[in-house]
Amino acid sequence: MEYETSNNTHHPHYPGNPAPNSLSVHRVTVLCGHESEVFMCAWNPTHDLLASGSGYPTAHVTNSDWNVSYLSKKKKSSMLNLISTLGQHKGPIIALKWNRKGNFILSAAVNRTTIISDANSGHCKQQFSFHTAPALDVDWQSDTIFASCSDVMTLNIWNISAAFSPDDRLLATDSFEKPIHIWDIVRGQIVHGYRGTRVGASASDGTVCVVDLRK
Repeated sequence: MEYETSNNTHHPHYPGNPAPNSLSVHRVTVLCGHESEVFMCAWNPTHDLLASGSGYPTAHVTNSDWNVSYLSKKKKSSMLNLISTLGQHKGPIIALKWNRKGNFILSAAVNRTTIISDANSGHCKQQFSFHTAPALDVDWQSDTIFASCSDVMTLNIWNISAAFSPDDRLLATDSFEKPIHIWDIVRGQIVHGYRGTRVGASASDGTVCVVDLRK
């Protein structure tokens, strides 16, 4: 599937007579491809990628590295590559944000869920369903901490990389791209380090790992 870019001035959303200091019609490109209303879009912070969320409910990641002046001169349609489609939500997507590295997308939907997706593959990395009303907005604090708000005047702060042991003496920390660390809370020191599959939780590859800390 691909997006179509067009310089057709007869498009219903094209500005007819731009006012002074407004954007010229020759610099506007219309992207077609969503099957429902588009509620928001966000630029990737490190690459020429554009993410857009709709009411279908899907989000599209598009390669936006096109030359607008070239399209204007040629007066022809061009095609933009659709990198991935995020289709895990069951309700309209009304908010989405890139992480700082530009490889994950955090999205919020009317069906009360927030999802972290791999931007390249479109696969769901983690899903959070603790809101009791539609999720309205999300934002990253870091690559492992984000905030989400809902329609019932609540704000949640999520840390996707930390978990205490049952006796509260040890803390496991993790992220998508870093090794597992087991911390001694009293001493404030790392007592174990692991690389590879996630520890003590379900992983995105469908496995569950239990680490024996005595070894």
